[in-house]
Amino acid sequence: MEGCDARYAQLSNGQVRTCEFKDSQMEEADLRATDFEGTIFTDTMLHRADLTGAKLRGTDLRGAEIEGIMVRAEDVRGAIVSVVQAMDLARLLGIVIK
Repeated sequence: MEGCDARYAQLSNGQVRTCEFKDSQMEEADLRATDFEGTIFTDTMLHRADLTGAKLRGTDLRGAEIEGIMVRAEDVRGAIVSVVQAMDLARLLGIVIK
């Protein structure tokens, strides 16, 4: 999906496996419990998207802006993230990085 404007979209409980989102807007989208296994996000905005309960194992989030996403620690287990994203997600584990 390239150039997709899915801001505020409701894809909860969906299945979007082995897909690529490229140059897309998904801010504040409802993506709860969606299966994203094997999906790649490239130049995609996920600001404040709700990914609670989503299956992210093998999902490549390195090309996504994830500021403010709603997700639980168990949801990101197995996801592929950048170092900067890992530091942001560390808050889920209650880790303080100094």
